Amino acid sequence: MVNSEVKTEILLSEVIRNRIMKLEYGKLTEWEIRQIFLEETGQELPASIDVYYSDEFIEDSDSYGFDGTIIHFFDEVKGINQAYTITRGSEKYEEKSWKPSDWIYNLMGIFVGKNAGQYEAAIKFDQQVTKKIDQKVTSNIELKKMGLGHSLGGNLIIILQLTTNWYDSVYATNPAPPSYYQLANIDRGFKEALQVEFNINPFDSNAIYEINKDELKTFAEKYYKDAGKNIDITIANQDILYAISNVRGFIKVGNVDFIDAYPGKNIDSLKPLFDKLPDDVLQAIQVYLATNLSEVYNEEGFDGFLRELTGVNGQLIDDFLGYEGFDYVKNSPHLIKEGYNMIKDMQVKVPILLGHINALRENVEPILDTFIELGYMTEKEKNTVITEIDGLENDVEELATLVRNAFKFDLGSIGRIIKLFGGIEDILNRISNRVDAIFENTKVLRELIHYGGDAHGLARVIDALGGKGRHFHQGDLIIAKSINGVDISVNISSATRIFMTGTAFVDAKLALLNQMKSYYEEEYLEHYKERKSNLLQKINDMESSPSNYQYLLGKFTYDTQLFYRLTNINVHEDIGALPYNGFQAVFDNLFAYMESDILKDRAFLDDVKDSIEKFFEVDQKIANRLGAL
Repeated sequence: MVNSEVKTEILLSEVIRNRIMKLEYGKLTEWEIRQIFLEETGQELPASIDVYYSDEFIEDSDSYGFDGTIIHFFDEVKGINQAYTITRGSEKYEEKSWKPSDWIYNLMGIFVGKNAGQYEAAIKFDQQVTKKIDQKVTSNIELKKMGLGHSLGGNLIIILQLTTNWYDSVYATNPAPPSYYQLANIDRGFKEALQVEFNINPFDSNAIYEINKDELKTFAEKYYKDAGKNIDITIANQDILYAISNVRGFIKVGNVDFIDAYPGKNIDSLKPLFDKLPDDVLQAIQVYLATNLSEVYNEEGFDGFLRELTGVNGQLIDDFLGYEGFDYVKNSPHLIKEGYNMIKDMQVKVPILLGHINALRENVEPILDTFIELGYMTEKEKNTVITEIDGLENDVEELATLVRNAFKFDLGSIGRIIKLFGGIEDILNRISNRVDAIFENTKVLRELIHYGGDAHGLARVIDALGGKGRHFHQGDLIIAKSINGVDISVNISSATRIFMTGTAFVDAKLALLNQMKSYYEEEYLEHYKERKSNLLQKINDMESSPSNYQYLLGKFTYDTQLFYRLTNINVHEDIGALPYNGFQAVFDNLFAYMESDILKDRAFLDDVKDSIEKFFEVDQKIANRLGAL
């Protein structure tokens, strides 16, 4: 039941959401969230914050590369109870690893639709954290849930919403588009609807690839139309993933807002190129991956995918890269044994892979003709690229031959091993030179790819969303304004750090001062009162029970004590208070001086905060005036 007295809501603007997602690629902290909010709004975030990380809930072996963060805002008095689930996007290489697990998941999980590992990990993470939040929050304020995602993370959060409807709102930036192949693998209801609509054999997992892609797209978009109503998507026109959005399998859902990542620069999108890619080639790739690699990928992840495709032992590569100095000698039996097995496997797999490369080579020329048609390449550049691709094909064939003949050498001889690897190095150098030549003759295309990749990143999106007069320098937000004809640049991040760091320092000083006051009162004032009270209690006891103090008269014989008895004690006490001028004034003056010093620091920080707030007030007034024109 929703609390009818909810007063406040944490509203994160689009820029704030994207800045938070950008930092989430690291280890997002409460401090960073508060700093971003203050920088972008001029106000302190009015709630407590808990940050939950997926690696604390999901075992790495179960994640398929999934990473995510959930931010929980809470304030019972203000009625705030909100959670933002952030599913992380694709990383070029995984942290502390050379393996591009996220991008292989993009290929197998989204394009081919044969793996749901990251989706299942995201489900598990969200469920566990939501349960923990519900256990922690005992009030009747209903938890409001939002989802955030970029790139692969955008794909995941969109898929989560389409299949669970957990979130009140979902915001995705430059997401990898969801595909109906992916959804058919994840969503049982959608899969059953497909089987009825297209009469699919439920026991043929690859039958879906034979259905007309346009009919599938139309059906899927209609099926998920209502589920996507609360999904807002921001896409840069030049984004490389947007360029492939019309490739077979991908569907459009949610409310899409397009932005120009390079305002005023007239940078084109690669979408016209990808729209012209031969569908039969893409279908062949999908079927090949689904048939030959999906099962091993689902069971063993990236290592299994790589080994099945090329014969390369990923774990052996990890071992080798981890060795130093004498480790190579110490572990030579392991390297020789596993290396021998790897070469044997490569002898089988590389020729098969080469066969597929040869088949794809047949489609290179029409693709290059498309480049020429779109103005990305000249005829001369096309001929050069074809020559180099033919050379690449020959080099790979030579590499396959070298691997095939590897066991003709005495691999127990260090000289033979050096000769073998020397031959491999020569071939790889030739391949590298050919790749350089291909790059040199595809400058326009590479430039657009560069822009497309840059536009995909959150940094470019944040700059575009921020508008004119905003930019980031070494991570700091710089805002430039013209005031009375004078151009002024303000480092908002620096001012914010001064305020936040200073506030934390002042709070620590004030806490220490209060602790010192408490110790002073406890050790001196209260202790003096306690000693005085004990003394008065003792005096009262002596006066009321004098016979108990007979021993104070000294030692007498028994018969003498019968005549000399203590019958009355009268104490004339004069116990003054602790002297103020000689004692308490020293402490009071010390504390007053320290408190005054802290208050000066606090006043300075308040001035810094007021300056930030006034800056935003002026900025808002200017925006309102411009909006009224």
